[in-house]
Amino acid sequence: MIKKKNRGIKGILNNEKGLLYLIIIMGYELHITRKENWFDEDLTADISLEKWIELVNNDPEMRLDHEATATTTGSEAITVYSIGLSVWTAYPLDGINGNRAWFSYERGNICVKNPDKEIIQKMLAIAALLGAKVMDDEGEVYLPDHKPATTASAKKKWWQF
Repeated sequence: MIKKKNRGIKGILNNEKGLLYLIIIMGYELHITRKENWFDEDLTADISLEKWIELVNNDPEMRLDHEATATTTGSEAITVYSIGLSVWTAYPLDGINGNRAWFSYERGNICVKNPDKEIIQKMLAIAALLGAKVMDDEGEVYLPDHKPATTASAKKKWWQF
């Protein structure tokens, strides 16, 4: 059985035995978004899937896969399927110890799980091309120096009323 911490459904995965699972992953994410807050349901501010695919297809450092495969510590291959799922192939750690810089299209945003400084820099470049911004889970906007533009105390968290 595959155990994941609850955060949200990220896609459907399939192991080598053909069993389907819903993938639920815990962690911190950054979001490329045009919305005021990444979690807003303002469809007019969505980055369209078509625009995302066009950007990926025109960027020689990106590859559109729609799926990702990883091997568990028990040597079981697991594949996640998600429309718009892309990988940054020029990531300095790409392929080292199974590392990949996955960019996931989710609800009109582009999301990356646990990005390092290099990935954040790529996200900022993509955001500029899309007329968007990079925002963390708590709604703080990132600047080119990789630091939030606002402090947490200056803004309510997404879950506060």
